[in-house]
Amino acid sequence: MRRKIRSSTVTLPHMQTVRKNGRIYRYARPPKGNRTRLPDLPMDHPEFLAAYAAAMKTRPAQVRAPAGTIAAMVEGFRRSRSWLDGHFESYRAALARHFEAIVEQSEEAMAAHLRAAHIRAGIEPLPPHVAAQRLKAWRLARAFGVEKEMLVENVSGGVKRKRVAKTEGHLPWTRDHIEAYRDRWPLETPQRLCMEVLFRTGARIADSVRIGEGMLGRDGVLSFRQAKTGNEAYIPGTCPLPAFSAALAPDRDWLHAALAARRLRHMTFLATPREIAAWTGHRTLSEAQRHTEKMYRRNAVRGADPSVDSANRSAGSEANS
Repeated sequence: MRRKIRSSTVTLPHMQTVRKNGRIYRYARPPKGNRTRLPDLPMDHPEFLAAYAAAMKTRPAQVRAPAGTIAAMVEGFRRSRSWLDGHFESYRAALARHFEAIVEQSEEAMAAHLRAAHIRAGIEPLPPHVAAQRLKAWRLARAFGVEKEMLVENVSGGVKRKRVAKTEGHLPWTRDHIEAYRDRWPLETPQRLCMEVLFRTGARIADSVRIGEGMLGRDGVLSFRQAKTGNEAYIPGTCPLPAFSAALAPDRDWLHAALAARRLRHMTFLATPREIAAWTGHRTLSEAQRHTEKMYRRNAVRGADPSVDSANRSAGSEANS
């Protein structure tokens, strides 16, 4: 049901709220447009409002692809609840362009005629990491097609991922690299703030842009839910550092200094496109655990119970992974 939703600070028309298993999902549905799932954030959060504004500018809903085609299979899967509610927003965004490429390339080809050779031919010219993502998209659409009896065989089962040349991966920064970066970028620059936030919290890019002062509890522990895993992460914010991380106190001081030097203040530490681009180089950008476990992990990063040193180390490592 579409209706106008009002909060204490904002009034947003053309909103839809769905409650499922105790959780609330919000969607924007502009007139004659596609329904868009909105982030699980407060309605007055800058990122929520930005997503809402983008959804209201979407093109009118297009005529659905002809029944039985590969395009109809892909579109059907992207409208399914298993896709909308069963995958994280960041994962959906990463695969969206691959679904669009599949639809564009398949034109009006019928799903029943799809074979593994066709998929293999489509991913062969792609770089290994891109081909792997394209194959994931094909397999998701294939599973939906089998469920809806649009396909008669596991057409992606015979397609293997390309081998990626083994490398040493991203080399970790040494202390010299860190100090050189700090010398290059003053405290008040977005480049410096991005580095200090990511270095001190160990958060992924998708999580770091959502971290803000509102996530700092009265006990001085900074907590946030990871977008990829759904797990809660705990970082010593202003509370005393546990013994195993006492040597990192100067790095936390640098983070606090960078936060204090911000020229613009937002609900999140990093929220503007400029700050995100400064770190990434781009232009665009499960339920909570039991209360007792959450409090135990909070106490662990505070070092409140010295008798559980091994648990402290485990919790601190997990929070920064």
